[in-house]
Amino acid sequence: MTAEECFNRYFSVRMKFFQENPQYQKIFIEVVLMPPAHLKAGIMQCRQPMEEMNKNILKELLSRIQLRVPLDKAKVTRIILQVINFIELQYSLEETGVTKIEVLEKKNRQVLDILLNGIV
Repeated sequence: MTAEECFNRYFSVRMKFFQENPQYQKIFIEVVLMPPAHLKAGIMQCRQPMEEMNKNILKELLSRIQLRVPLDKAKVTRIILQVINFIELQYSLEETGVTKIEVLEKKNRQVLDILLNGIV
């Protein structure tokens, strides 16, 4: 399985979860991505295992890719997670009405494709 196929599978699994559990979409967007100030520290602490899991998945997927010098897997993992977090934050700030996790997942896939394959 190529790295791109692995990333697609990763996002497909996330998407499947939200399709099977739509009640968690709004919670994920409104609380996890954009926590109220008074709950932020506690939510960030609860989010830590999820962040570690995402980091480990990315490291595993990146182990299948030959990175160009001077990049290393830790730096690329950190950058990818920062970009995804930025997209999720931007999405949560723009979103009005019913959340559309499909839109968020599509944006994340597009960014990963550009980050991994370039724009040319």
